[in-house]
Amino acid sequence: MTVDHADIEPSSTETPDAPADADTPSAPPPSAPPVDDGPGAVDAALRRGVALVSGVALIVGFFLPWRQATALDSVSVSGLDIVLKGLMEPSTRYAVLAVPLLGITLLVAGYVGRRTALFVGLLAGLTLILVGAWQTLSYLAESIGTGLWVVAGASLLALIGGIPWQRIVRGMRK
Repeated sequence: MTVDHADIEPSSTETPDAPADADTPSAPPPSAPPVDDGPGAVDAALRRGVALVSGVALIVGFFLPWRQATALDSVSVSGLDIVLKGLMEPSTRYAVLAVPLLGITLLVAGYVGRRTALFVGLLAGLTLILVGAWQTLSYLAESIGTGLWVVAGASLLALIGGIPWQRIVRGMRK
């Protein structure tokens, strides 16, 4: 490895023409330029913060009412009630129990670091959205009558028929 000595400044005791002694201590290397945190550090802090806040919200939400008392039903039910009192089928209770467990996992992930928070946040969010959508749609499917299914299907068909398919296909060819 060759060193370009033209970039090295001589010390104040040496003349430029004098050879360097092995006993003479060399000048300390120049310090590295200050590192700018940039958007990466902001992104990391944001992801960790979102994971921490989401985890706390999931845990708190588990203990808050999930079904409010109404004029027809005077009982208010929380996620804890669903799990402990067996108010729903076992698969639903396990899904509800996953809420605080995922909240705790998000808290840990937010504390540990950005990559972990990213992975666990995506996994927890996707899991809860899919399970919630499935539960909502299954309860909805049990209570909807034939007439509403026909109306929903006709609405979807009208929506599909109203899309300008020729413009879309023509635009994709270009």
